[in-house]
Amino acid sequence: MLIFHQLAALAALKLVLDEFNRANLTFRGLNMLTSEMSAIITQAVVHTKSQGLVIALDRGVATIPLPGIDIPFHSTMLRNGVAPFRNLLRNKIRKENVDPKKLIGKYIPNLTGTPFSLSRGYIESVAIKTGSKILWEMLDKVSYDLA
Repeated sequence: MLIFHQLAALAALKLVLDEFNRANLTFRGLNMLTSEMSAIITQAVVHTKSQGLVIALDRGVATIPLPGIDIPFHSTMLRNGVAPFRNLLRNKIRKENVDPKKLIGKYIPNLTGTPFSLSRGYIESVAIKTGSKILWEMLDKVSYDLA
């Protein structure tokens, strides 16, 4: 179940993407937001906050709210934002605070439709589907099963 700030973020995202589409803006400048993009984002956040505690998610140009799906990784409109988002996560999340073993069997990513695993076969299947150089490099360095 989504909590309030997640709903607010999704509602703001919908407004931002709708406005980007209307203004014919792209994500190419995501690393250096233009003042126009900043204004659009600020306006969306202000609008969302003004809705109070009741936030209704509705369909937008690039958003389709689906119960139980809270992260829009499947959207091609976000593809150009993957590298900047990866860099943001690398800068914000400390490796020593991450324990992937806690996800084993408890998390089912949309990408594979199977429970998360640290097995070599699972990681290879994700690497094949994503073409991730990072995963292939990791698999080249590790010759044993990661589970």
